[in-house]
Amino acid sequence: KVCQLAKEIIKEGTALNTKDLKINGDDIIALGVKPGKQIGEILNLVLTAVVDERIRNDKEMLTEYAEGIINKMGGEN
Repeated sequence: KVCQLAKEIIKEGTALNTKDLKINGDDIIALGVKPGKQIGEILNLVLTAVVDERIRNDKEMLTEYAEGIINKMGGEN
């Protein structure tokens, strides 16, 4: 059963860590965030939303979600 679940996760492209996301730090920087630890914090929040199935691991959706996080944090770093 565990092996089957693992195969399904891989097949679906489910994100298990921030490296599995369809966006990365460069995308967050492109949204106006200065390089630093805030990028990792934003990616972790995005990952949590994907794991909780609130959003799909889709570049456009993740970018919009990240923009919302950045706006709630007060814009640029």
